Parts: sequence; structure tokens; C-alpha cells
Amino acid sequence: MGISCCFSFIQLRVEQKVKLFSIVVSFMVICSSFSVLKGAYNVPYRLGSPLSDQTYKITFIGNESILKVSKPRATYIENLKALALNNGWREQTTFIDMTGGTPLAAFILNGMPVKKAWLLGGYSGSESAARWLFEQIDIETIKQSWILTAPSGSRSIPTSVLEVGGVDFSEDFELVGELNLDYRGEKQLLWRPIIR
Repeated sequence: MGISCCFSFIQLRVEQKVKLFSIVVSFMVICSSFSVLKGAYNVPYRLGSPLSDQTYKITFIGNESILKVSKPRATYIENLKALALNNGWREQTTFIDMTGGTPLAAFILNGMPVKKAWLLGGYSGSESAARWLFEQIDIETIKQSWILTAPSGSRSIPTSVLEVGGVDFSEDFELVGELNLDYRGEKQLLWRPIIR
């Protein structure tokens, strides 16, 4: 069978060989593309679960648009909103994300990120970059901000970088509660400013 196929291919005219080659290459490209799309659907970049799991409808504070997410993310978002709202959170309050990897936290709460939406953690220069950033910010702005930390998180920025020009984290902020970021196996802490 295989020999007869090879013999048949040899007997084809040049135009037919080009056409057959084009068909085979096109089929291979389609199969490769399908494979890539299937992989992206089942393991989307930084999403943590397949697109088919994004079925839970959530909204952010101050925004009625619906976003579909996975159950663990929906739980996290609803817990973050409840924790903040039950402890005096007001929209457009300044917010500092020290977790190093939760970029939507300020937007979930409809807060005002201080200079950056979140501080990118987990890299060799992350801590010094955060320290430099906080040196550029008015101390009162830092002292009036709500802060999200992840003390044992793999991307966490230490709160010591906030202690510039008279900020004392243990004296200026109080813990309002904790929540779990299950898909990263991380406990996060939400802090609010102590108003004097």
C-alpha cells in the first residue's frame, strides 16, 4: 500500500504535486493551530483554570458590568469586597497592593491605586523598586491608604518598604481581616489606616 502511494506520487505532474503539497501543509497548519487554541482554552495564561470554568458572575464595587470568573476567583473577589465594605471602605480611597501579584484588588474595590495599580513582586529588584516608589509619594497619602499584604506570599513586597519618612506600619495601620487566595495558596491581610 505504502509503495503504491509513493509510486502514484512520483507519477503526478508538477502542478499536482504542488497542489497536493499545499493541501498537506495547510492541513498541518490547521492541526497545529487547533492544538495551540485547545491548549490556550484549557490552560490560559495566568488564569489558573480552563475558560470553561469561568462561569461565576461577579461585579466590582461601583461598576455594574458583569465579569465571569472561576469559582475560586469569585469567592476571593466577593470575600475581598465584603471584608472591605464591612470595615468602613469607601470608594476612591487610596489603596496599596503589597501582595506583589494581585493586580485587580484596587479595581475590585473601586479604589485609587497609589502611583501604580500594584507592585510587581517576586523579582530581584522588586523591593528596591517599591522602596523608590514610596520615597516619591507624600507620607500622608501612604498613611491614609488601605493596604493589602501577603506576608508569606511568594511575590510579596515587605511592608518595611512603606516605612519612609516617618511611616510606622505597626502604628499607622490596623488589621481588618484576612482572606485566602486559594489558587495561589496564599493568605492575604487587609489593613486600614488608623485615623488620629
